[in-house]
Amino acid sequence: MESIAKLKQKHAQAIAAKDQAITKMQDQVTKQQGWIVQLEDHIKYLQSQRYLRSSEKHLVADNQPSLFDEALDLPVEETVAPEQEVIEGYTRTKTDSKRGRKPLPSYLPRERIEYTLPESALFGPNGEQFIKIGEAISEQLEIIPADLKVIQHVRFKYACPSREELGVKIAPLPLKVIEKGIATPGLLSHVLVSKFCYHLPLYRQEQIWNDLEVNLPRNTLSSWVLACGDKLKPLIELMQADMMLHGHIHVDETPVTVLAEKGKDKKNKPDKLQGPPPPGSKQSYMWVYVGGTLEQRAVIYDYQISRAGVHARNFLDEFKGYVQADAFAGYDKLFALEDKVEVGCWAHARRKFAEILKGHKSKDSKTVYAIKVIGALYAIEADAKERQLKPEQIKLLRQEKALPILTKFKSWLEDLLPGTPPKGMLGKAIGYTLSNFTALMRYCEDGRLCIDNNPAENAIRPFAVGRKNWMFCGNDRGAEAAAVIYSLIETAKLHGLRPFDYLKIVLAEIPYANTPKKLEQLLPYYLKQRQK
Repeated sequence: MESIAKLKQKHAQAIAAKDQAITKMQDQVTKQQGWIVQLEDHIKYLQSQRYLRSSEKHLVADNQPSLFDEALDLPVEETVAPEQEVIEGYTRTKTDSKRGRKPLPSYLPRERIEYTLPESALFGPNGEQFIKIGEAISEQLEIIPADLKVIQHVRFKYACPSREELGVKIAPLPLKVIEKGIATPGLLSHVLVSKFCYHLPLYRQEQIWNDLEVNLPRNTLSSWVLACGDKLKPLIELMQADMMLHGHIHVDETPVTVLAEKGKDKKNKPDKLQGPPPPGSKQSYMWVYVGGTLEQRAVIYDYQISRAGVHARNFLDEFKGYVQADAFAGYDKLFALEDKVEVGCWAHARRKFAEILKGHKSKDSKTVYAIKVIGALYAIEADAKERQLKPEQIKLLRQEKALPILTKFKSWLEDLLPGTPPKGMLGKAIGYTLSNFTALMRYCEDGRLCIDNNPAENAIRPFAVGRKNWMFCGNDRGAEAAAVIYSLIETAKLHGLRPFDYLKIVLAEIPYANTPKKLEQLLPYYLKQRQK
């Protein structure tokens, strides 16, 4: 018989093994529960993307006070929330805006058509005479189809009949962007604006020209676009040099599909959101940079073959100051440099909380409260904008009003994190916010900084809209030309210039801009000053 000691030892081992199995099963259950939460959140998010509005405004609308009251009424031990009065003091309120038809532009020519009553209608029942006392004017907008004309350049030839050896003299032609081409600066500007401002692909432009009985094949239009991209590229280099002189830049990036060239292009990694590119194409990226002072604000698109952070590092090599971006890991090497300081984006942080509410019938009070606090930060920015404060005043306002909210919000998130499934959408939102909190608070250091990276995201939007229409670039050179033209169009729009008028002037003058000073005068912000 086994001794009592051995039996006790076996019994203890069996209990330990059972405890170990129970612990393992509990860990497995916890892990599975985390996956269930993550999958449920993902399903609701996909449903919201498919069926609900993409805007976040309706989630924090001022006409939904109960949404916020639910968060504010939670027990203190559950929310550990910042002080209610601090937040309520900076809740934005909507102002009534007058709606109505805007008057037609004054520069349009007016064709006056007068309507009079016959003489017989100008007498009353007892012979009273009606006289003209005024007029009522209503306007309609008419359109005249494209008015085309052919410009003939007639150059007279001169010769000396008695001295044939002297040859023939002829007046020179004006310089052109495309030598021996039939396109005027106005026509080139029309093609570029149609494609890159109004997103009309070249094959559709070809069809429109065919309807006008003008033969302009898409390969001809494409060659014009490439030639203009090459000719205008020096302007982008000057804009980039100007941008490097100022201490704050926004940066973002978006995928673009480019047709692969056989034997040259290697397969690259597909974008996680966009998926693999179509067969015969590759996934490249369009980077966008927004920077400069209000008077010299510029948007620069930079085409690159990948999303690697080295491209941003190369572009910003000479830049020193604040770089505002999302928390993409590719920027880590950039921010490892001492002269590049990271600034976070509160729009990204808010979006992660807003995505939780989309598709959820019951609004999670913790999520609602987080959105409410971020809304308070934005209300401070709206107050500064409405009062037209200067950068130093904005800095003081943020440090007085925003920093206390940020400090308490961080403590609230830290207390909330341990009890939140890390793989769920709320856990990910909290984790993203806390891991980037230093960068998210940095906008309080300088009144010139923005609370979010919306300037770059807004600059990406025109390109994204165009991408849905023309779908892909024919090759790398075409994508580079697109980057140049998008840069000039979007910068011109920033400074209130009409893209067609601006490009027409630039394409007419750039053949004669043979010095850096002359080229500089063609930049949108300098051209705007010339027109004043």
